[in-house]
Amino acid sequence: MRLPSALTLVMPDATNSVHSELVRGVESAARERELAVMLASSERINEGREWLRRIVREGRTDGVIFQPPPDLGSAAVRSVTELPAPVVVINWDEESAERTIVFDDAAGAEAAVRHLAERGHRDVGFAGATPGHAPGARRLQGFETALGDLGLARRPAWITHEGLTSEDGRSAARQLLRAPRLPTAVVVANINAALGFLAEMHANDVEVPAQLSIIAFHDVWLADATWPPLTTVRMPFHEMGVAAVDMLFADGSPAGYHIKVKRPRPIIVSRQSVKVLPCHP
Repeated sequence: MRLPSALTLVMPDATNSVHSELVRGVESAARERELAVMLASSERINEGREWLRRIVREGRTDGVIFQPPPDLGSAAVRSVTELPAPVVVINWDEESAERTIVFDDAAGAEAAVRHLAERGHRDVGFAGATPGHAPGARRLQGFETALGDLGLARRPAWITHEGLTSEDGRSAARQLLRAPRLPTAVVVANINAALGFLAEMHANDVEVPAQLSIIAFHDVWLADATWPPLTTVRMPFHEMGVAAVDMLFADGSPAGYHIKVKRPRPIIVSRQSVKVLPCHP
């Protein structure tokens, strides 16, 4: 029996700084198994999956780690899992594949809200993903759970569903600026959206954090290069990459095997974009 020699990591954008730790985790685990790693864009899945079947059929890859693009439906994700090679689906819907690894996104959002509440914020908004984006839905769920647990009001005018790109962040900021008043803090569900959100607030003379505090999902080097530097929720991308390779080539993994990467749990990286407010009784 031929030993595996290569795996393919299919992800929305390999150049996105958010994914750099995931790639490092996959490469680290693959190196220990003496495997080559090929990178491919999951955007090509929208164009058809024959190219992926071909490289499996030709023996150029022995397994696929697949992060679907946000606009890919569950049926298309399931079709990828039917390749004649092991497939692990990462950071998506737990029900969409037999082998799935997802972040504890809800815990990350809860940690963000608690971080703000501990610093005196009771009026908290959320700039989220578009409807149907599974990780974004989990982050929104965690946000709303934390509001309820802490006795904070959920105000629809402070919750947006514009998306996760920088331009989406700008759009979310413009939507919040149309509300009767701003919250004192906003959780942004992605660092790329947070960069656009911050830029739009600057463009509209909203002082961060004096008038509005911001905390964003994912800790990348750009978070420390903005003004003010952004407080973030660091998610365990490296651990997810290692776990995906281990699951891909684990012998006898049962059908329906699901794992949530919870250790280490999401970590708050505190920077200057969150203001400490006076405590009120």
